[in-house]
Amino acid sequence: MSGSRLTRSRPTTRTTSASSRQRTRYSGQDVFIAVGPKYPTPADAKRFAEDLIARCRTAEDFAKVLAYDDGDSKFRGGEGLGQRRGEIRPPELEPMLFQMREGQIGPVFELPTGVHVFRVMKREYAGQMPAE
Repeated sequence: MSGSRLTRSRPTTRTTSASSRQRTRYSGQDVFIAVGPKYPTPADAKRFAEDLIARCRTAEDFAKVLAYDDGDSKFRGGEGLGQRRGEIRPPELEPMLFQMREGQIGPVFELPTGVHVFRVMKREYAGQMPAE
């Protein structure tokens, strides 16, 4: 086999380094459906939120869902609180948000005080992009 070269391809990188993950940014919209007079239990709030998600097919559909927000994101035009790891509030949401893809809606995230519904608007990756 003189004259021919054998090349090996590198495996596709699926993760970024720890420092790159720290710099990865998330931008999204958050709707909080509170447990209270309208939805007396977390299960009631979750059922309502799942019905809302079922009607969302586009960003414009999700914009209509923002009208149901009982949380403070309504004062930020629906924008969630925090953009990087360690900044997201409530912090329990962070692992789920950084696994979602750009444009993805949901799933419903249940807390004792109510439920959150998210739409990831934009992901900015530092370092290498993860493989899809």
